[in-house]
Amino acid sequence: MAMYFDVSVHKYYKALQKAQDAGLIAKTPMQQLNGSEPLVAVWIGSSQALEKRPYMPDIQSFLLSEYQNMLPRYIIMDDDIKLYRQEFYPLNYFIHEAQAVGADYIIIAEMDGHQPRNSQNWYINMNQSVFNANGGLINVISISKLVSPVSGNMHVAVYAVKEGRTQLKQYLPFIKTRYNKTPQWISLGEVEN
Repeated sequence: MAMYFDVSVHKYYKALQKAQDAGLIAKTPMQQLNGSEPLVAVWIGSSQALEKRPYMPDIQSFLLSEYQNMLPRYIIMDDDIKLYRQEFYPLNYFIHEAQAVGADYIIIAEMDGHQPRNSQNWYINMNQSVFNANGGLINVISISKLVSPVSGNMHVAVYAVKEGRTQLKQYLPFIKTRYNKTPQWISLGEVEN
């Protein structure tokens, strides 16, 4: 059944993109600066292992929309950063960029994947790192879940984001855990702040 969920999500994002391109639905902005909550600079990326997988654009679209919805004030610095490139490390690149836009916090989120040899199953992993604007580590979480041909990629992505949001809420209490902009096919069971 979860395989059909993957297909449905793919069709959803394809239809959403088409409606946005036609001007029927407004795109969610890549920055939200209004309000008094702390400003968060966000980078979203994927590993080389997942970069060419057909389901990766859907997972990244989902991840992007979740951060846009849960953060009251944000700037999406990059929604397809290649975190495996050496120029981003050490952390100075992110600190410099976040400070340049006046961010209070930094979130770096990455989807990764691995398929063991001689297996039809694979793992999807979400890494989420949270720093203050000076580079002080606040929280790091890595969520990995086994995916099989019948269990579905999006189901695992939803699970990973839910776990990541739970951790994020502990350290950044201003995030929203319930919002109306989430696609109707997602029910993560959170209650309002």
